This record gives sequence, C-alpha cells and structure tokens, in this order.
Amino acid sequence: NVKSSKAFPFNIISSSVRSGYNAQVIARVTASVEVTNVHNDVYGPDMERPMQGPFTNYAVGGHQSRHVRLNTGGDNYLNRPEAWKILLGKCSTVTGAIGMVGADYPYPEANEVNENPYLMTGAQKATYYRDQVAKRPVNIRNIEHTTGSTILGNYNANYDVVHTVGGYSNPRAFIDQQPELPKLAEGADVVRTILDIDRGERGHFTFIDDYDAGYLTGSPEYKNKTVILSRFSAPGSRESSTRAFKDFRSGDLSVYNTINYRNLSVRRPFQGVTSYIVPENEGIRNFDHLGDDFGFTNLAARPSGRFFRDHFFNEPGSADDAFTEKPSFHRTHRNNKRMA
Repeated sequence: NVKSSKAFPFNIISSSVRSGYNAQVIARVTASVEVTNVHNDVYGPDMERPMQGPFTNYAVGGHQSRHVRLNTGGDNYLNRPEAWKILLGKCSTVTGAIGMVGADYPYPEANEVNENPYLMTGAQKATYYRDQVAKRPVNIRNIEHTTGSTILGNYNANYDVVHTVGGYSNPRAFIDQQPELPKLAEGADVVRTILDIDRGERGHFTFIDDYDAGYLTGSPEYKNKTVILSRFSAPGSRESSTRAFKDFRSGDLSVYNTINYRNLSVRRPFQGVTSYIVPENEGIRNFDHLGDDFGFTNLAARPSGRFFRDHFFNEPGSADDAFTEKPSFHRTHRNNKRMA
C-alpha cells in the first residue's frame, strides 16, 4: 500500500486547476504541452453553456465540481470535492509523463495499511452533474436558506413550502423524539387524570409520576415546523389545557374538553351537596362568594334560605341579622305558596 507521495514522481493538479499551473506542466513534462479548457461547465454534444442568471447558475444544473464553495485557503483533497486529478512527472526512460485520474485515486496517499489502496475513501468527490444536468434559466425546486450560511435559498422553514394539519394523524414529534412515560401509564392514551391533581400534597400519595412533555414542542434538532397542532378547547381549567392531561401522542385531544367533563376542578361534581362538607383551606383551591372552597355543583344545588341567606351555614331560628349571616349563592325567592 502506498502511504507517501515519495512513491509517485508526480505533481498533482486537481479539477480546480488554474492556468498558472501550466508552468508545472513545462517543468514536470514538456514545454510543448498545455492544459486548457478544464474550467468549462458545459455538457451535451455541442458543449454549450446555456443562459442563466446568478441564482440559477448557483442552484440549477451543471457539474458538481464547478459549483463548490469558494476556496478558503486551507482546502485540500480531504475537504474539497473534485472531479479528477492530473498527475505530472518525469520518468527515467522518457522525457515526461501526464495522466488524468479520478478524484479517488490513491495520491498523495492511500487508505490504511491492509486496506485496498483504491478507491481512496478519504478523498472528497464531485463527479456528477447536479439534478437534471441541464443548466435551466429558471429554478423549479425549493432550496432551504439558513441564517448565516452561504447557501442562497427561497425558504427558511419547512412550513414555508409544505405543511399539514393534525398532530394526532401526523405525530412527527412523538416519532422523532420518543418520550419516557411513567410505567403506570403504559397502555393508556392519556397519562394524567383529574385524580392526579394535588395528590402529592398534604401527605397524599401520587397516582402517576410527572414526566417531560417537551417532546411535543421538540428540541432544536427535532423542532416540528411542518405539522400544525390543533387545540379543541376554550380557555379552561388545568386538566383541559395542560399537555399532561391530553393525549400523549400529539397533545391535540383531551377527554376533559367534552361538555360533561369540562372544568371539573371548578364544578367539582364529586364534592357532593351536604352541610357536612368541609372546604379545603390550603393548596390550590376554589373561592366562592364566601371565600370557601366549594365547587359550582355544590353551590348550584344548595337552596336559598329566608331573605337570600345560606341554607346550610345559617342556623335555623337565628336572629335576622343581614350583617353577620352568610348570603346564599342564589338570589331567588322561595315559593311560599301553600297547596290547599
């Protein structure tokens, strides 16, 4: 295997050769030979260059090797794609030699020891024509433009050229960045429920552990900019608006958006309607007209006492004192008509 340029009595000229290198041809081969017409970006039997503007010349058709980025001064065969190499050298029995080889020819070095020297895997290659070969005067494809790059484009994000609606039908975030769900939620469509709210407070045990729902928005490498997520909810309570209480596949759907289950933390149908219910006095809670933690179901079913006083919290037969007795939630007159 060849590991050093010493084994080749050649100089090398790549496909980005300039006319000044003809001096090397004279020195290494003969003065009667010149290398010309190696820069033409043409094709077809007529070898003509069609008319293009600056952008289409940059983006449409032509040979790869004629459309690589500008040389930064430190480019070589390992970081700059080329179409071919020209080898120049003198042999002991002839006046000179010239050869045209592929970009993956094992010079000035070959592959690792015990590996086939050809094709050289480290060399960058640009041996094909771009897209449909033809250097068209118009561009008919979308090219992404990124901030701070030298790539000219006609769009910045995927949603500029293509997008669709429905995260549940197109769960890109869920597919690209798989979440780690709690073990107890396996097989369910929704991880958290109304029973999980405040379960970890005041000595209660936790039904379902918290989990990271950040995959729905996506980390920078998985940022979703194609699928439009929907929200089937009006502004409501936390169980209808928080991602953990929606379906974990897309965060589009929630059982708490239906009429029967919306705003359960405010309605509190499980609280019941009796005079023995003691409201919570700490943590996240509701505040009714008296400042107590009673849900709307309890308040709506609680009857109004005499003179619109609370039926449960004012003792029957107490003095009529409008300044000390608690008012009722409803201000509706009682039906005092007696049946004959």
